[in-house]
Amino acid sequence: MAYKRKNKFDEETIKKITKLLQEIKVNRNEIVHNNIIRTNQNINKDKRRLIGILPSLLMDKKYFPRNEMIADFAEKKLKISIPSPHKKKRAELMGRIIEDINRQPNERILLLSQAFDKLIGKEEKEGITNFFLEWNKAIGES
Repeated sequence: MAYKRKNKFDEETIKKITKLLQEIKVNRNEIVHNNIIRTNQNINKDKRRLIGILPSLLMDKKYFPRNEMIADFAEKKLKISIPSPHKKKRAELMGRIIEDINRQPNERILLLSQAFDKLIGKEEKEGITNFFLEWNKAIGES
């Protein structure tokens, strides 16, 4: 003999539960949407900060005495290709780098931002003698 379970909820209670579940779903979607917006805002903030930091760093002849060093840094460390770098002025190289940074995916912006934060912190505390060595440490390369 099959056991038939009686429905313990009346129609009104079922409607209330359904409405509550729909509200929970809407709230969850709003939370996820707000988190995505906040993440994008942080990435955009990091991107603007990077674009603000890079020109002064690249202009510093202590770290980049020759334009070829900027192009080398861009290609090897930032993964930005600059065609015919030997024919470009320092400002052109920097513009190309900044333009490319602006198009980088969010994950790359986050990685670069964290690396620059480490470099700036080290520069403020103890100074940097070998920029490229310190960059490799900051970015996590060997």
